[in-house]
Amino acid sequence: MKKLILILVILFVGCEDTKSPTESDTPPPVENDGPTIIVESPTPGQTLSGEVLISVTTQDNDGIAKVEFFINDSLYFTNNESPYEYTWNTLSEINGTFVINIVSYDSLSNSSELGDITIHILNTIDSSMICNNQYSNIDGSLISCDTQCFESWFECYHLNDLSVLESFQQGFESLNNTILLDIGTQVWVGGRLVNLEMQNDSLIGVIPEIIGNLSALIELNLSYNELSGEIPESIGDLSKLEKLYLNNNNLSNSIPESICELNIDWYNSGFRIHSNNICPFPPECIPNSIVYDQTCSNNKVRLVIYDLEE
Repeated sequence: MKKLILILVILFVGCEDTKSPTESDTPPPVENDGPTIIVESPTPGQTLSGEVLISVTTQDNDGIAKVEFFINDSLYFTNNESPYEYTWNTLSEINGTFVINIVSYDSLSNSSELGDITIHILNTIDSSMICNNQYSNIDGSLISCDTQCFESWFECYHLNDLSVLESFQQGFESLNNTILLDIGTQVWVGGRLVNLEMQNDSLIGVIPEIIGNLSALIELNLSYNELSGEIPESIGDLSKLEKLYLNNNNLSNSIPESICELNIDWYNSGFRIHSNNICPFPPECIPNSIVYDQTCSNNKVRLVIYDLEE
């Protein structure tokens, strides 16, 4: 009798739990995207002055840690809480073009940058104010020379006076490469230009109208150059001027009546205009103590004025 041997094969399956790929222990990916940034103000291309509000809206799922405000690549302000904005006092800046950049950081230190927001700053100075930052360093940064405002450790130069020197620098070829404070011989007192001597400086052209801005000037010497055209009417704005030397140039036409507003001592060689092409007679404020010698040259009346002491 045959025996049937049954072989039982028992398969044991491990009892360890299995997980689907979606239940993997692999940690979720880390977010690397930085915050979104929207600039609310200013609008690119604007021309602004005074206090300028730079305001942005920035958002991120992980929250915002801080927002940095850069102007011309320099960090001006860091804001750690909403609203994210910075009030920029542009009176401390020289007039010109500026580029604003905003950098926003989330709580995981991811960052985003929004840049190249170009604006233009143009501030005008109210000289009637006492503490109005109407003075400047030679580099153009505005400061105040008035110790009642704050103590200044810098040499101060009035903006109006610097603007005249800049006009000379740009208007006369012989001065194009000259530093403003090296133009002629200058004397400054309390931040104001009181003496400007540019005798024999190879000046070719006309006297700029802006010269009237030198309201503190006491002495002006532009003799022995090649200045032409009229004496500007604005010369009368130099009410403190005691000496004016314009002799030996090519100035023409008449002497403006405004010259009578000057503080010149006509009796002590305070005014020299000889050797020009001035015509006809000068204003009546020039006294009879000056001798007038009129000669004709090239169909023009040539007026030569000599001081009695010469």
